[in-house]
Amino acid sequence: MKFNLKTIIAVAAFSISATIAKSQTIGATNGGINSGNGVASLQGGTAVGFSEYTGLVGNPFFNADWVKGDVTFVDGSAVKDRLIKYDEFKDKLFTQIAGNAKSGEFDQPATSFTMITADGTLASFSVFPGNGKVSDNAFFQVLSDGKVKLLRKNAKTISEYKANMGSAVVTREVVDNIDYYLLINGKAVRIKKDKKSVEAALGDKQAELESYIKANNLNLKNDADLAKLITQYNTL
Repeated sequence: MKFNLKTIIAVAAFSISATIAKSQTIGATNGGINSGNGVASLQGGTAVGFSEYTGLVGNPFFNADWVKGDVTFVDGSAVKDRLIKYDEFKDKLFTQIAGNAKSGEFDQPATSFTMITADGTLASFSVFPGNGKVSDNAFFQVLSDGKVKLLRKNAKTISEYKANMGSAVVTREVVDNIDYYLLINGKAVRIKKDKKSVEAALGDKQAELESYIKANNLNLKNDADLAKLITQYNTL
C-alpha cells in the first residue's frame, strides 16, 4: 500500500488528537485539572463555594483572606506558596487555583500547614489525636513545639438568634470556642491558661517554672507568654 505525504500527515494528526482526547478523559475521571498531589479537588468539577456564610456576623475562617502557605500531605509530599484558607467552623483546609476564583479541598488529606498571618507572624497547624471533646485528625494550631507541645483549638460554631421575639430577622453569628491543650506523650491534655492548671498537667519542674514566670513577669493569659513557658519547660 502506498502513502503520500498528505496521508501520513493526516494519520499523524488523528493520532495526536486521539491521544489528547484520551488524556482529557482520564483527567476528567480523576478530577481533571485538579488531579495530582497538592492540587485542588473541586468535588466532581464543582467549585466549593462559601455561600452558606453569606450574611454571617464574624469570620468562620482563621484567615479572612486567601494567603500563601506551605502544606504537607499524608503521603509525605508537600507544596509551597499555595493560596490557602483554613475554615475553623468545618475544620477543613481549602486552596484556590491560581488565576481563577475556583476553590476546593486538596485531593488528599493534609497533615500540617503553615501560613503568614495578617500581623506578619507565622502560624503553624498540624493534625493530632483527639481527646473526646475534639475528634481525631482535627487541626490544632501549634503555639510551642518540642517534647511537650502547646496547642490551640478554635472550634467555631454558628449561633442563630432574633433581636427580639417579634422580629422576623434571624442573625447568624460566628462564635469562638477556644481551648488550649498540652500534647504529652501523644495525648492532648486540656488546660486552663493559669499556672496551677499548667503545672498540674506537666507534673514536674514546678519550682523551675515558677521561678521562670516570676523572672520574666509572664502573664499566662497571654498566648505568647504561655508559649514561652512551655518552650522553657522543654529545655529543663
